[in-house]
Amino acid sequence: VREYTFRAADGTIEALRRLRRGWSHYRVTDEAFVVALADGARVVVRVERSELEAGLEASRLAATIEEGGVDDDGEADAAGGRNAAGSFAGGSNDVVVFRSETWVEGPGATTADGTDPERTVQFSGSPLQRPPTAAAVCAVDDAVVVASGAGDGILVRAGVRPGTVEVVTDRVEIARFLAERQYR
Repeated sequence: VREYTFRAADGTIEALRRLRRGWSHYRVTDEAFVVALADGARVVVRVERSELEAGLEASRLAATIEEGGVDDDGEADAAGGRNAAGSFAGGSNDVVVFRSETWVEGPGATTADGTDPERTVQFSGSPLQRPPTAAAVCAVDDAVVVASGAGDGILVRAGVRPGTVEVVTDRVEIARFLAERQYR
């Protein structure tokens, strides 16, 4: 099996660590999760993609910090795209990055032997969930859960559509995700 890694870059980890601090508000779009921190900086989380070989693509979270009192586009409420920070405003938030795997199966999963990559099926799952028939696999850092001191949570993960983020605040869905990833 050919093995790859597409882990979060050091800059992404540093940006995600900033989510431990107090928040002012946050905004969600298809392409980004943006947190305005109480100190005036913003943390912007997006998805970064890479084609590792013909038929195998990987997506990971990529986060950046924008310093200097930058507010989002001035919208005032959730209807306009802005969400109150709620219990995340107090700081003391926990941040956990999660890894999954993406793989292709079968001996002819690449074009090296003439197989058409358009016919290759790519799968994703929890680490070590891949079957023994996987031809190529990539470990990716594809999700983060932020939990406030009050027990509220936000799950941000690579979306099903390429280049999108999915943001989940429902406790039951977050608990299901944590169970799937075997987090205790």
